[in-house]
Amino acid sequence: MKKLLYFIIALVLVDIWVGVNLANQQPVFSNPFATPESRERATRTIKNTARKATDAVEKTIEETLKPDR
Repeated sequence: MKKLLYFIIALVLVDIWVGVNLANQQPVFSNPFATPESRERATRTIKNTARKATDAVEKTIEETLKPDR
């Protein structure tokens, strides 16, 4: 009985996985959470963060090296 319950739970999980991929028109056994939109959004966020950090560092360096008047 315990094995049957584990088997049913495993089947439900695989069915959810396959169903999400079919709904998103992706290959059946691919990662359902690795959508192209999420990868692009993550890349964009990383680039924006790097740009902001670079700007902040440059501003701090300019303020530090600016001669006092």
